[in-house]
Amino acid sequence: MPLDICILILEQVLTSIVGVALLFRYAIKIWVRWALPQVTAPGRIWGTEDLFFLVAWGFDITHMVLIQMR
Repeated sequence: MPLDICILILEQVLTSIVGVALLFRYAIKIWVRWALPQVTAPGRIWGTEDLFFLVAWGFDITHMVLIQMR
């Protein structure tokens, strides 16, 4: 198998792992927010880093799609 194909497969696997980790992170945060609605500072649960992680993951997916289209 050529090296470039191996790299593309590895990129897809790593991106999938990150996607699952992000889904798990967001699911836990949603559960905590739902289970503990009396939290006085929801900013402690949700921060701007969550938005940055989601945007970065979206850029990663877009980058992979553009690479595979060429």
